Amino acid sequence: MEVFEKIGKILREGKNANGKFALKNKIIKHKIVDEAIIQRHSEKYKQWRKAIFIRDKATCQKCGKRGGRINAHHILGFKKHKKWRFEMMNSITLCAKCHRKFHDIYGKKNFPNIIKVWNIDNSNNKYLEL
Repeated sequence: MEVFEKIGKILREGKNANGKFALKNKIIKHKIVDEAIIQRHSEKYKQWRKAIFIRDKATCQKCGKRGGRINAHHILGFKKHKKWRFEMMNSITLCAKCHRKFHDIYGKKNFPNIIKVWNIDNSNNKYLEL
């Protein structure tokens, strides 16, 4: 499938309740639609997220908050580490507050392994060790 076909598919599927294109702003914001944006809106990504939430019981692995706004965080960055994108061991659930705090401290590019810098228990080896 060509890039323009993928963009069209994203836009068609991305209408919100008002019929406006909810994903259009993301595409415009990045100016260049790359494969990472397309991957983040794929069925494979949705299945990966759902599996992470089930594995971690929709609980923040930093503060223990359960439910609410829980995010799936990549231990190795999504854009840079393509082969690890959909690996269960490369993901951890964080509440929105902890996720925002992590990226406020370490940024969005080349951030460190969250398991090590936040001393998250990995005794059952469900997370990626670097």
